Amino acid sequence: MFQIKAMIRGSKVKEAAPSAVEALRRYRDIQTRPGVTACSVMKGGVLVGQAELVSAATVEDLRAKSGI
Repeated sequence: MFQIKAMIRGSKVKEAAPSAVEALRRYRDIQTRPGVTACSVMKGGVLVGQAELVSAATVEDLRAKSGI
């Protein structure tokens, strides 16, 4: 489970995502909103970098397509 946390115009926003693919989608969606001052993704209380999130999402996507 991934947690996406953001500050938008001084308000805290928290969203949950069950997979890296969904977390990446929500992270990118939040970043495009006007007034976003900070946005981060965490998994198990550990901060996940954007490159690591993209890598995990790519692996999940490849596994889903191959049926593994």
